[in-house]
Amino acid sequence: MSETINLQFSPERLKEVETLLSHYPEDQQKAAILPILHLAQHEFGGWLSPDTMDYVASLLHIKSIEVYEVASF
Repeated sequence: MSETINLQFSPERLKEVETLLSHYPEDQQKAAILPILHLAQHEFGGWLSPDTMDYVASLLHIKSIEVYEVASF
């Protein structure tokens, strides 16, 4: 049985995410995937678990596979 892990950025990291997203038009925020993945890597133990990538996808309102594709490239 797999357990769902509830990840969330610290308030400071969330502000960084909001700042990054503010640099992109609303319909092009997907372009922030890579810098947000870097933040997530630092925030959540130095690597990108599937749960972490799912969390980033939820922040960007995109499908998880879109984040997986970038993270595994």
